[in-house]
Amino acid sequence: ADPSNDVAVLRITVQPGGSIVIPKANSSADINRSVYLIEGHESNVKVDGKVINEKVCLTMDATKDVPIELDQGAKEEVQFLLLQ
Repeated sequence: ADPSNDVAVLRITVQPGGSIVIPKANSSADINRSVYLIEGHESNVKVDGKVINEKVCLTMDATKDVPIELDQGAKEEVQFLLLQ
């Protein structure tokens, strides 16, 4: 594998009250990044400051760090699939 290709496949789980930051891509080349909310869509998770409450595919700017936050009062964890 060529590390300069900057390929990533991640399954991200965030527990109630938890947060994570998806770091920007390693290269500045044209990187395509999609994040799919696959579980916990009724938990009103915040992705980059925007509340998401449905199963969606988000096209992300790979040149920016992206915070994901789940409120402490959420009833379930959320899970994302990141493809880059």
